[in-house]
Amino acid sequence: MSTPVPSIFDRMRTKTGRSPSSFITISAVVLVLIPLIIVWLEGYWDEVFSQRSWRAIFLHPAIIVYILIMERVFKRMEVDVLRGLHEVVRLSDEKFNQLVYKTAMLIVRNELPALLVGAVIGLLFSSPWELYQDFSWLVLYLTIISCLMYALLGWVVYSSIVGTRLPAELYRHKLDIDIFDLKPFEPIGRQSLAVSLAFMGGIAISLLFSDVSEGLFTVQFWLIYLVLIVVAVLVFFLNMIPTHRVLSAAKNEEMEAVKQNLIGAYRELMNQGASGADTQASAVELNAWKISQEMVEDSKTWPYNIETLRNLLFTVLIPGTAALVKLFIQIYF
Repeated sequence: MSTPVPSIFDRMRTKTGRSPSSFITISAVVLVLIPLIIVWLEGYWDEVFSQRSWRAIFLHPAIIVYILIMERVFKRMEVDVLRGLHEVVRLSDEKFNQLVYKTAMLIVRNELPALLVGAVIGLLFSSPWELYQDFSWLVLYLTIISCLMYALLGWVVYSSIVGTRLPAELYRHKLDIDIFDLKPFEPIGRQSLAVSLAFMGGIAISLLFSDVSEGLFTVQFWLIYLVLIVVAVLVFFLNMIPTHRVLSAAKNEEMEAVKQNLIGAYRELMNQGASGADTQASAVELNAWKISQEMVEDSKTWPYNIETLRNLLFTVLIPGTAALVKLFIQIYF
């Protein structure tokens, strides 16, 4: 069974000798303590917390820790995806592992450029220095942590895009697909839901660290929220399009075979009826092929179920719920 190629986070954890959970915990503690120490040493404590500037200070660490957590979630889900695809792809274990490794190495080779591009974008489009006009260690920290967050976001976007190449490459080979058994493809549906959930979760975190007391009652806020819902749904389905295509092709092939047999049974029934022969056997066969046609027509071409759709509905409600919780906190606390 093939395993995912180690990401840049896996290699960092290996060098530090830390487990994934301890690595995330230590990172979170460090990212929180550094700004607190800087604020205390530079005498900004009252100013930062009385004016609620702490939101801008802790937004980036929160997003970074969130990315680290979700990276582990997706890593575990990737194992299930590979296991499911291995069941339907007509490749030996060795060739399957080689193809997985070859495709996944595209991500590894370009991880550093993706991180650098994200860091540059973070430096250009974020302006933490506006908090204070004069230089301070807090300004420097905010600049660095902003670049780090955008660097990780750049890596997430890049790895997500390139990661879709693996199923596409595997689908180029011969497949053993049973259109009535989509269990091998269900991990892809769960992964698509997780991607959508991760996207909305990041937005929810940003809302919790922003001021929504006024914006919540504006048309613009709900218009943006509607756009986010559409994006989450699109992310859910777009991640499954390659799988949907191969399942649709398999269904069409199956349907074409059933139709040919259905037409043949119908012709045989008509010929026997015209010649006065017994048509009972042909009628039974025709009915059987008709039932087969209905079964094929009812087969699914998307690897998800009703429970997954309910979870998707819950996902799109996350940012709105986060905004309401934040408003409650701002009003009463």
